[in-house]
Amino acid sequence: MQALNVQWFQWLHAGSQPEAGLLAFALLCAQSLVQVVGGLLLALSLVGPMHLRRRLLQALLAVAIGALLAGLVHRHWPQPRPFMLDLGPLWLDHAARAGLPSSHATGMFSLGFALWLQASRRLGGAVLLLGALVGWSRVYLGVHFPLDILAALPVGWLAAWLARASWRAVGALRCAGPQAASAG
Repeated sequence: MQALNVQWFQWLHAGSQPEAGLLAFALLCAQSLVQVVGGLLLALSLVGPMHLRRRLLQALLAVAIGALLAGLVHRHWPQPRPFMLDLGPLWLDHAARAGLPSSHATGMFSLGFALWLQASRRLGGAVLLLGALVGWSRVYLGVHFPLDILAALPVGWLAAWLARASWRAVGALRCAGPQAASAG
């Protein structure tokens, strides 16, 4: 599997002489998309309609769970990044630490899947597509292997599912609380 991962990386990576426009686009995607999406959704969670605020808070819970899950994988199964193995130039400064799954892709996929599970198909789908673009850019720039990005998909899905289940459990407890007290 590692040989295939390296082969895919070499196919997608910018190489030693990337085209300037594509390199600039990849840097923009890798450095700004996560912050722009996060900032917009945070702003909407503060000033948007209440039903949207609830959805976004649940989605932010999914991002937090995704970060915890990714951190557990990093800690217990650390995998090197391509630049740590001298497989190609690094076009974006990055610390030499475990890369599977990609934390950036995990966050975007957790957010997108959480919105998708809440029937916000357009918004969730848009975030998932932007997450794929972030993932591509980080491979192109030499920060991640393709499997680091692909591994973020199931982690993001699990995080979204756990956030949804937690949200529903808390809601059920809130609804049952006053009824249980009045029944006693």
